[in-house]
Amino acid sequence: MCGITGIVSFSLPREQASVELRKMTDLLVHRGPDSHGYFEEGRIGLGHRRLAIVDLSIGGAQPKQYGDRFAISYNGEIYNYVELREELKGLGYSFNTDSDTEVLLAAFAEWNVGALDHLNGMFAFALYDKLTGDVHFARDRFGVKPLYYFQSGGAFYFASEPKAFTALQDWNPLLNETIALDFLRYGITDFGPETFFRGVFQLLPGHRATLFGSSQELKVSRWYDPAKAKSFQGSFDAACQEFRDLFRDSVRLRLRSDVKVGSCLSGGLDSSSIVCQMNALLKANGGSANQETVSACSDSPAFDERPFIDEVVRATETTNHRVFPDFEGVARSIDRAVWHQDEPFSSTSIMAQWFVFEEARKRNLLVMLDGQGADEQLAGYGKYQGSFLLELLLGLRVGEFFREANSLARKVGWLSVFRSMLRNLLPAWLHFLSSFVSTPSYSNLAIFKWMRGISLRRLALREILHTSLPMLLRYEDRNSMAHSVESRTPFLDFRLVEFSLSLPPDFKIQDSIAKRILREGMRGRIPDRIADRKDKMAFVTPEFLWMKEHPEFFAQQIEETQRIAKGLGGDELYRRAIKSVKAAAGLDPLVWRVWILGRWMRVFKVTLPES
Repeated sequence: MCGITGIVSFSLPREQASVELRKMTDLLVHRGPDSHGYFEEGRIGLGHRRLAIVDLSIGGAQPKQYGDRFAISYNGEIYNYVELREELKGLGYSFNTDSDTEVLLAAFAEWNVGALDHLNGMFAFALYDKLTGDVHFARDRFGVKPLYYFQSGGAFYFASEPKAFTALQDWNPLLNETIALDFLRYGITDFGPETFFRGVFQLLPGHRATLFGSSQELKVSRWYDPAKAKSFQGSFDAACQEFRDLFRDSVRLRLRSDVKVGSCLSGGLDSSSIVCQMNALLKANGGSANQETVSACSDSPAFDERPFIDEVVRATETTNHRVFPDFEGVARSIDRAVWHQDEPFSSTSIMAQWFVFEEARKRNLLVMLDGQGADEQLAGYGKYQGSFLLELLLGLRVGEFFREANSLARKVGWLSVFRSMLRNLLPAWLHFLSSFVSTPSYSNLAIFKWMRGISLRRLALREILHTSLPMLLRYEDRNSMAHSVESRTPFLDFRLVEFSLSLPPDFKIQDSIAKRILREGMRGRIPDRIADRKDKMAFVTPEFLWMKEHPEFFAQQIEETQRIAKGLGGDELYRRAIKSVKAAAGLDPLVWRVWILGRWMRVFKVTLPES
């Protein structure tokens, strides 16, 4: 796991480019504290910070050259590099190191951009082709690893994190007002190529790009589309077996490491499944698992999952390390977290995850397995219930619809059932009507087209590609790398995601209980109390209690953002937030959004564009 940087200079003086490359790379030292390196040739400069995980020798150092044609700066892990290396050996290739970087280079030499289809892993890389003068960029299927780019002052810059651009001589951070307003109104980020920094873009998940040396043109295209997954035709029992096999192999591949591997453990279904499967694999040869986990806990019982964590710890005999995020700790660490996150985030739950990875580093757990991606593909969020009911109703499966609707109504009431269905249906009409309304300040109303979830598959694709997962993966990447820890996500093995997307809706939800395939697929391998657990927390913190207990703190912070809110034309958003804080309501998510946006602008010295 590493940090990458680079400059393609069109008219920038070479001396300036060399200095800026080193400054950019130094700003990413947290992503790779073990070593650094540079490749400079002509107008191309590649920088690299290394966190040594696989092949700890000098052979794994980067940037890495291959033959007399390619040079690469790469961030990530190719989990199937062992199998891929054997395949390439059969094609006549030889290897001088045990690194996955050399395997990636050989794969590109053999298949060019087609090599991406052979990779099972998380990655973002920049590969320079000396023969053509082109620079190739690629990002993994679901965007576990990031890549950003920025063009200014006669040069094209790229890096793992936008903060690297703050080292540039011409850097002038201006707020992208449209993205900021989308965040304030909808609480959503990372859904497209634009970022909060005007002029800074991200390469989207499953996309690649080529910067042509001859024309200086950047061409971006999608190389992976999960929507192409075919429908599963077998029985539920057969699906459970295949899910178990895929999940087991995904965890097995993600245990490949030359440093100690641990796991996050919340006590929920996802992290518990990973910990238990990891435990079984480590004990498979009759040895001791010697397994360590890290959990975020709370002294407030309503936000504490220790009873479930204890259940998993007893079943696996793991060593469990615990952190207890509190208001003082969050207030003390918030500016550092904002700096590492690069952009505003939606709640203090990100801070709970921050302290988990901080503890992991203290325990020398340099690789951590985590459960991101399970909810999006397995209908784990409450919003999926309404989508499921709509799919049954529109598919004329009336008997199943009434059975499922009755089951859900017994838990939440019929009014909530209807609301849940309408939330997945009405936004399609809102998107249509928005075309007749002139709202220049909120030009991203097209976001409503992603809100239509009239089938589980369609909603899952929206969550994976646009709304939920991109945000969560940014939080995961920055929180882990802030503490020089590599995070791996077994549920995002592309084979598992494609299989989950192929399943019929009732394999995921039955009797209003979500994640059916995971519960039953892992039954007997995880404690029954976990398999039967219905509530959901996931790195929660008692932020509403904090707002009630410290209204003066939040009021002061939001007062300082008044100028920003007015500059955005969002006076009504500001008034709503400040009213909520002064009433000590602590229940409006907008309170946090207004505060964190202002905090982020101060940390990065971002200004509003002139009218």
